[in-house]
Amino acid sequence: MVTVELLRRALKLELPDVPFDDEVLEHLAPVDTEAVGALQAWLPFLISHGVAFDEESAGEVFRRLAERLRSLARPEDARPSSPQPRQPEIQEESVQIPGLEEWLETLALSAYLPKTRAWCSKVGASTLQQVMEKWEDLAAELPLKDLQKRRMGKACRPSAAGDDRTIADLIARASAEGRLFGPEDDPYILLEQLGKGAQGTVNRCWRPKHRGEEFAVKRIALQKQFRLQRDADRTKERLKAEANILFSLRHAHIVQLFDVIETKEWLYLVMELVQGGELYDIIKNKHLSEPEARYVFKQVADALRYIHSKGLVHRDLKPENILVDQKASRDGLLEVKITDFGYAKLVDDGYSTTLTQVGTPQYWAPEVSDAGMCAKGYDERVDLWSLGVLLYVMLEGVYPFSREEQIKQASFKFHRLSSSRAKDLIRALIQVRPEDRLSLDDCLKHSWIQMDSRSASALKPSCLEGEIECFDLDGEPSNVFELRRELQKFMTKFKVSAQLKKRQVEVTWSKNVDREAARGALLQILQFRPGRRGYPPEPGRASGINDGAAKQNPEKAAREPGTNARGTADLDVTLNVREGKAGLDLQPMQNLGMRVRKVQDEPGQGVLEGDLIVKIDQVSLALSTVGEISKVFGTHFRNGAALSVHRQDEVCA
Repeated sequence: MVTVELLRRALKLELPDVPFDDEVLEHLAPVDTEAVGALQAWLPFLISHGVAFDEESAGEVFRRLAERLRSLARPEDARPSSPQPRQPEIQEESVQIPGLEEWLETLALSAYLPKTRAWCSKVGASTLQQVMEKWEDLAAELPLKDLQKRRMGKACRPSAAGDDRTIADLIARASAEGRLFGPEDDPYILLEQLGKGAQGTVNRCWRPKHRGEEFAVKRIALQKQFRLQRDADRTKERLKAEANILFSLRHAHIVQLFDVIETKEWLYLVMELVQGGELYDIIKNKHLSEPEARYVFKQVADALRYIHSKGLVHRDLKPENILVDQKASRDGLLEVKITDFGYAKLVDDGYSTTLTQVGTPQYWAPEVSDAGMCAKGYDERVDLWSLGVLLYVMLEGVYPFSREEQIKQASFKFHRLSSSRAKDLIRALIQVRPEDRLSLDDCLKHSWIQMDSRSASALKPSCLEGEIECFDLDGEPSNVFELRRELQKFMTKFKVSAQLKKRQVEVTWSKNVDREAARGALLQILQFRPGRRGYPPEPGRASGINDGAAKQNPEKAAREPGTNARGTADLDVTLNVREGKAGLDLQPMQNLGMRVRKVQDEPGQGVLEGDLIVKIDQVSLALSTVGEISKVFGTHFRNGAALSVHRQDEVCA
C-alpha cells in the first residue's frame, strides 16, 4: 500500500496534465499495484480521465505508473550493503546542465536522467537549449517509446514566435534527411509513420512556422505506385478527386483536409490529425454497449446526411474508415470522424453515373455486390446499407453475412440480447431494395436513437460549412474530362473545392484564401475552357460565359475568319508604337491578361476596343496580380511587339 501523498506525486510525474481529485486518490491508494487484479481497480478511472480508451492502453499506463511508485518508494539514501564496482559507462556527474533534471521531470522521464547525462557528455551538449535542439537524437539514444517521444517532441519544437535560427536549423536538418516537403518558404517536416495501406503511408507531420501545428499526411509514392499500371492516369485523377471532395466538406465528424502538395515522386494530402486509432481497433475484440453504439451511430449518420447533401456517396463506410478522436471522447461517448474518401464520387453532377464495384465486400449493398445490378448504376442509398451493417457489427461484434447469397437476400440473425428497437433500426437499413431502406432523417428520428437523452445532449454541433459560391456555365461543357482536370489544378493551387455540378461549378471557400485571385483564375478556366474561347466577364460577374453576340448573329460569326463557333476570334496582331506611345487605354485583368478599354485615333495600333491581350511576344499575361501583368507588358512594350488577342465577334464585324 502507498500513501495518498506518494500516489499524488507519482501521478504528477507520470500524468502531469491529468487531474485526480482527493476522493479518487483515497480510493486507489490502498490498492496494491503488485496484486493480481490491480489493473481492474484502476481501469475505469484511467478511461474516465481520458488517459486510455481501452484495457490494452490502460495496461500500458498502469505499468508505467506502478514502476513510478516503486521508484519513489525506494529510500533515497539506500546503498548497497557491500562495495560495488564502479560503472564507468554512465557518469552522472560528468555533465551538470542547469534545468535538465526539472525538464525531464515535467516530461515524466526522470528515470532517463543518468542516460541523458551520459548522452550529453558524449555529444558535447552543455545547455538545455542544445539538448532540446537535438531531441530526436536523444529520443533514439534512450530509446523512448512512441508516447514518450511525442511528449518530448512537442515540448522541443519551437513556435512561430520562437527563435528563427532554431527553426531554420530544424528545417535544414529535415531537408538533409529527406523529411521536408511543401513550399520552400513554409515547409512541413515529416515525422513517424502512423499507418500503412495499399496506396501509401500515413505519417505525422508538423509545420515549424505555424506554431508547430501537427497534422496527419497521407503520402503516396506516385512513381512506385503507378509505374506498372495501365490506368495510372485515371488512378492519379481519383486520388486528386479525393482531395477535391475533402476540400468541400466542413463537418465536425469528417476528417478535414488542409493542404495538397504534388511533386514528381509524391502526392501529399495534409489532413487533420485524429489521435485515437480506428473504430475497428476498439470493436474487433468486443462489441459496444447500446449507449456507446448509439452515440457513434448518430455522429456517422449525421456526417453521411451532410455528405449526401453535397451529392456525394462515400461507398466504403466501415469501422476501419472511422477514426476515434481520443481527446474529445468521454467515458462511454466516443467522438468519431469519417475518413478515406478515395472511393467517394459525385453522383449527381449530371455527367456521370456510379457503376463500379468498390468498397469492402462485407459492407456492400446488393446493388454493388451483384455485377448485373451494379451495371445499372446506384446512388447514395448504398451508404444506408453499410450504415446498417456498421451498427450490427458494433452491437454484435461479428459480420452479419458469411456468404454472398445472404447479402442478396438480406438474410442475417442476431446473436446477442440487443433491444428490439435496435434490431428494428438495423432491419430497416439492411433492405435489399434501396427504396425500402430507412432514410437518414428517419434514422435520426428513430425511437432507438431518441431513447437516450444523454447522448443526444452530448452530441456537439456538426456543420462547419464554409461559404459556397456557384459559377454558372451558359452551356454544356464540350470536354468534361478536361474541364475537371483544370478544376483539379485550380483546387491544388488555391486549396478550395471546385465541383462540377449540372451546368455549375460549386466552390466552397475556406479560410485564408485570396478570393479575388482565386475567383479570377476560375473565371479564366470557365471562359477559356477546352472547346470554348470567350471574352472575359465584367469585373464582379460570377459567370465567365457570354454568348450573346453569337446568338444574335450566328451567320456573321460563322463567316468571320478565325472565329470559333461561340462567336469569338483568336488573333495574332502587331503592336504599332510611335514616339513611345501606343495610344491605348489599357486595364490589367487579374489571371486573364490586358484589356483594351479605349483606342485613340492616332496612331493605328493593330488592336481594337474590347480586345483582350493574352500574350505579348509569346509571354503569357494570365498572371495572378495586376502589378505582374503591367510589369510584363511594360517590359515587352515596343513597336512591332507580337500580340495574341481574344476578340468578340461584334468587334470583328
